[in-house]
Amino acid sequence: MFRRARDAAVALPVFVALWGCASAHPLLPVCASIEQLEPPPDSKICEAPELDALRSDLSRIVEPEAGSLLVRVEFDETSKASKVCADGRSAADAQARMALAGQLGEIMKHAPGPACLAGRRLDLNRRRSTLAEIERVEESCSEEMRHSTEAMFSVDLTTGTNRQYADCIARNADWVLIERSGQTLLFVKPDGAEAPPARAADTASRCSRDLDAQIACIEQDGFELVR
Repeated sequence: MFRRARDAAVALPVFVALWGCASAHPLLPVCASIEQLEPPPDSKICEAPELDALRSDLSRIVEPEAGSLLVRVEFDETSKASKVCADGRSAADAQARMALAGQLGEIMKHAPGPACLAGRRLDLNRRRSTLAEIERVEESCSEEMRHSTEAMFSVDLTTGTNRQYADCIARNADWVLIERSGQTLLFVKPDGAEAPPARAADTASRCSRDLDAQIACIEQDGFELVR
């Protein structure tokens, strides 16, 4: 009982501090469905150097506080940031959402982006948010394997892998992750895009050539490289 009372006394200042932060800044809102958000910029119109410079500037503001949140910034008709929201599911994301709310002013006062961003949006911190999602899927598949009576019979003796685990990853993956020449390259399906003609697992298996050809093969299946 005394330990519970002590823990409550320790937790109270933390709660008050967090409540004070929430009072000072409105929480960064959860994003609406992708259909309700502005579309991403048209890569055929937007020049990469201008877009990359703005994305880099905003990432420097957002990423130190974003944790595993996927942060979406929408732009008005003058290509100035007008709305910011974030997607995330972990317990730590709530604290990151609170911290990011304190950065809203800096995002909103940033100089307008290129004209092609008018009525469009940029997604920030996608690599970290996708890697966090991959970790969640791997944990879920490991848990599924542990609770399955079939798991003990599904080990592939030639590779040392568990077929049920591999099937679970293949069923849930919507990313392609490759490691070549000391690089870790992550590809995802763009939000709102039509489904690729193949599952991510099938794309990863089929696209296994030299690095340049492998990247071209993955992108041809509708996935884009996340930097």
